[in-house]
Amino acid sequence: AAFDYVSGIAIILNAVLLGWAANYSVVAATEGRPPDQLPIFHEVATVFFTAWFSLELLLKMLVNGVWEFFTHKKDGSWNIFDTVVVGGDLIHSLLQLTRVDMVDGLGIENLTVMRTLRILRIVRVVRVVRLIRFFRELRMMVLSVLRSGSSLFWSCLLLAVTIYVFGIYFCQVVAYHVYEEDAPAAGTLEAQNQEKLLDMFGNVLRAEYILYQAIAGGLNWGDIGRRLLEIHPFHVFCLAFYTFFTTFALLNIITGIFVQTAIKNAENDKDDLIQERLRQTESALKEMSKIFQSADRDASGALTLTEFEAHLGNPVVKAHLGSIGIEVAKAKGVFRLLDLDMSGEITIEEFVDGCMRLKGNARSIDLAMVMYENVRLAAEVRSFTNWVEHQFADLSAFEQGIDRKLSRLLGDDLHPDVQARLRGL
Repeated sequence: AAFDYVSGIAIILNAVLLGWAANYSVVAATEGRPPDQLPIFHEVATVFFTAWFSLELLLKMLVNGVWEFFTHKKDGSWNIFDTVVVGGDLIHSLLQLTRVDMVDGLGIENLTVMRTLRILRIVRVVRVVRLIRFFRELRMMVLSVLRSGSSLFWSCLLLAVTIYVFGIYFCQVVAYHVYEEDAPAAGTLEAQNQEKLLDMFGNVLRAEYILYQAIAGGLNWGDIGRRLLEIHPFHVFCLAFYTFFTTFALLNIITGIFVQTAIKNAENDKDDLIQERLRQTESALKEMSKIFQSADRDASGALTLTEFEAHLGNPVVKAHLGSIGIEVAKAKGVFRLLDLDMSGEITIEEFVDGCMRLKGNARSIDLAMVMYENVRLAAEVRSFTNWVEHQFADLSAFEQGIDRKLSRLLGDDLHPDVQARLRGL
């Protein structure tokens, strides 16, 4: 709807404003100015966005009802999130306008509260995620990440265990190397190599960090291999096996898990589309039933042409029909299309079924049905024509047979006019 697009634009503009404010705060701090003293137009814009988002929530609550607003199957969780965020915005705006010291009894300064709320206000940027509902591909990607949380956890755990095992191995290798080798003189090449080995594998946490960099692109694993080559070539082979196993096996498996999750989410998204179409159809049926009941003034359960024309003359009714995809030009023509049994009246079943047929533009299946009906009618007409011709042929043969019998019975003695009159009988 147009209102949703306007809300989306407001969300984007608000995110841009928050980004500008963060950038301005850093520049102000580097120049020795307080980072929380922003220009006046920023405060005005913040109040405007807070008022807009509050009005948006209020209108949605009035339209849908408070209970439906928070318990809606599709948007309920988002509505709760928006309510919490807008509530924080309102508290922040009220504190800025009134400058009320809420927590003097706790010994906390008002300035600290203001700065805390200003930082928490950044959460409003997360509302940009709501825009993914307008883009199916982006929605599937985000849902893939969210719904693969369990798989992601176990994948990260397996990767962490692998890095941990190899980190312990290389730490022990370096420890025994430093212990067994004589201490090199300070400033020599051997001392520098040993210092770099200890920088890489001086403890397990540092070793895990280095090994993670080796597979994530943060550090060239060849540089690590040259340091391990000072100890023994076998350790370089172990490092190569580690990078090969994690890069070509483990990470590809993790990628495959995400791809499989994305495919499942795409299938689930199709189910969501089907359910949404069913909900739209059900809503259209309810709307058409209300239109029929309002047009049936005498409560007879059927509409006459007079009632139908009088009701469709109302612009509000035309707008309702247009909202569900039915454009009405001439009431009499539409009445004939809906009155399938040609009884001069339209029942509620005929009205609803006919409106569902007329709803929207012509689709491929509609054109196929018309073509099928034309072919079927043409075949029936052709069959009927052949039957009529056959009947006329039989009648002609029967007439000729009677003529022959009369000629044999009467002979040629009668006058020709008399013979003609007898044949005419």
